[in-house]
Amino acid sequence: MTVRRTEVEDNGGRVMVETRLLGTRTPRGTREWETTIAPGDAPDPDGPQATVFATVDTGREAQLAHLQAVDFAAAALKLTARRHE
Repeated sequence: MTVRRTEVEDNGGRVMVETRLLGTRTPRGTREWETTIAPGDAPDPDGPQATVFATVDTGREAQLAHLQAVDFAAAALKLTARRHE
């Protein structure tokens, strides 16, 4: 189940950051959360073009991971845009 999706766009391109609650449980009995980064034109944000940024145990950690992934993606796009100038 997708909980949060953010589109990050710059002159260098567009990516999607998605955080979802997985159906699996950790050894501690909590549910796992996963944050992925995928190209903005990828048909499936969980498909082969996506990369896992973080897998965590709590909703709070998932929120932090999502924000970190957005910052990471924005910095990467900015770097890419500078290289093409």
